[in-house]
Amino acid sequence: MKPLFLLPCLILFFTVGLAQDSVWKETKIDENLSIDMPGEVVIVDTLGQRAYRSIDGNAIYVVTKYKGVNISVDNPESLDEFLDGMAEGFSKKMQKSGLKITKPKSIHIDSIEGRYLRCYTDNPNILIREWIAHMFFVNGIAYTLVVAYTDDRTTKDQKGFTQFVQSINFNSTFIAENTFANKGLSRSYKIGELIGSTIIPLGIVGLILYFVLRKKKPKPRF
Repeated sequence: MKPLFLLPCLILFFTVGLAQDSVWKETKIDENLSIDMPGEVVIVDTLGQRAYRSIDGNAIYVVTKYKGVNISVDNPESLDEFLDGMAEGFSKKMQKSGLKITKPKSIHIDSIEGRYLRCYTDNPNILIREWIAHMFFVNGIAYTLVVAYTDDRTTKDQKGFTQFVQSINFNSTFIAENTFANKGLSRSYKIGELIGSTIIPLGIVGLILYFVLRKKKPKPRF
């Protein structure tokens, strides 16, 4: 998993579909999850994860799923430990990038327990100003749903965020009992770090390519 091998994949991921189309439509991630995303959704497989990304205005929307989690179902307390460890690993990875982190909060969507956290900065030298993450674990798959902002949120951005979150739909027909074995915590911390390692370059590389291509766009002649 060397960064050298990851970069070509990331460039392809963000070069395709940079044209912004704000039409929102339902995106089926898998048999567990569907969610509304704007414009063209680009998909890449990297670091053992599948990531879905789209852009609208100042916002970058990313959904990742990590399937390499081999943890047996056990009890609700272990589920809490797992989600806390996943959020902690993600937070530490973001902190190393110079971001401030809010304390993770417990959330429930479609009766599925998850974690919410916000990462932000006032440093103008950091390209992406704010990250908002929702994290879940369903049927042996870790899901992270992120909205990242390149500037202060506009009214349009806020509406997009609301639609993104309110459209999260877990298919209750396929939801297994939400309990985990004791080994979940150590695994989940590593998973959170891994997800952070994917989310950060996805956002930054996409942002850089977007501005490079925008500068190259010829100006209209009158």
